[in-house]
Amino acid sequence: MTNPFLKYGLIGLAVLLLVIVLAYALIQRRLRKDARIIQDAEELKSVDLSMVITSHVPMEQRTNNPAEEIALAKDAVARRLQGVKRGLQVSAALFVVLAAADLWLFYPRPEVVAPTLRQTNVGVAPPTVDALAAATGRWGWRFNALLSCQENPHTISLSADKRRLSVRFKTAIQGRNGLITGYDYDIVQVAPNELVLKLVDASNRTDSIGKPIEWKIHFEDQNTYYLRRSDVATQDTGIITRCT
Repeated sequence: MTNPFLKYGLIGLAVLLLVIVLAYALIQRRLRKDARIIQDAEELKSVDLSMVITSHVPMEQRTNNPAEEIALAKDAVARRLQGVKRGLQVSAALFVVLAAADLWLFYPRPEVVAPTLRQTNVGVAPPTVDALAAATGRWGWRFNALLSCQENPHTISLSADKRRLSVRFKTAIQGRNGLITGYDYDIVQVAPNELVLKLVDASNRTDSIGKPIEWKIHFEDQNTYYLRRSDVATQDTGIITRCT
């Protein structure tokens, strides 16, 4: 168990160092402003030197001679800038070290636990699925109640020569041009876990670069797939499961 006095003591020191860092940063900003005013005065620009002289030239060294007082103020500002710079660097470094120590000592780190089933499967190749054999059957969306196995499943079937795939819904769905009972696709390519399809009624449709639009069924396993269009490669239909 962490000692609470140590914890809050280190946090308090970190806060104090942060305040010091901010104070040094503000002083550095003010000194740089004074240095610019002195530089403008040396270039004979019209500036008010009264505050700069008051801040950086002691009363006993003031001679009412602008050239002498500017030289004294310039030296004083340069020395203070050097000191503030060193102080800022040291306090910032200490703050970083202390903040890192606080995080290391008090930030909760995950405990080492026995690997879960999902963790033990990392690096294991997914099962190889014969896409043509797996495709036929009744399917429904897992996360779309209106197209689920309970409400409106669809049936996938293949032609005798296995060159065409048909999808038929139990109940017609609303499409852009009215009700749709299903779709027919030409099978363009068969690969492990995947079928690449071309919609029969849209064989001439192309994407933005003139490439024919294809639909790809990807099987996660024998009982799970999703569908994706080539012109919207970053989106898919979501998980579709085999109906029992």
